[in-house]
Amino acid sequence: MLGGHIYYAPKTNPIFSIAQLGGVEYEYDEEDCATAASSDHVNDWLIHHMDQSPLTKLCYSADINGARINDFLDKYGTESASQLDANHEMTPLDMLCMNPFASADLIAADLFHVNMEAAFRQDNQFNTALDYARRYNLPAMLKMIEALCMNSLSLPLSAREH
Repeated sequence: MLGGHIYYAPKTNPIFSIAQLGGVEYEYDEEDCATAASSDHVNDWLIHHMDQSPLTKLCYSADINGARINDFLDKYGTESASQLDANHEMTPLDMLCMNPFASADLIAADLFHVNMEAAFRQDNQFNTALDYARRYNLPAMLKMIEALCMNSLSLPLSAREH
């Protein structure tokens, strides 16, 4: 506790995992609360660790919405939806599926439709966007599966056989 503020960083959230994989960890006090200094250190690392992957960074923003994603895709092109972050080989869709502020409709609509293959691409931890959605946003996973099924049904029969 510092200045009346308790710094609590749950050990099961995706940010904890990403920071830990990046070699940055929270330090906890005797009350199992993250210390202010370690929270500041992790936050500083988080702010800059995805500077080379701006769409992925945007997809973990607390105020993410369809307009922001579409504006980015319009400005930088849809190929940016396939960009991998250098740290974890994650796609923007992976990060969006981990974002607790991203709605299922947002996940299933924008990036998913631009790059459906990303739903099956494994990062360096052998997880896919569907894995992250299952873990952090079950409604998004169900929307993604629905969209995959609907897309499959819209393919010509010859394409579905391969």
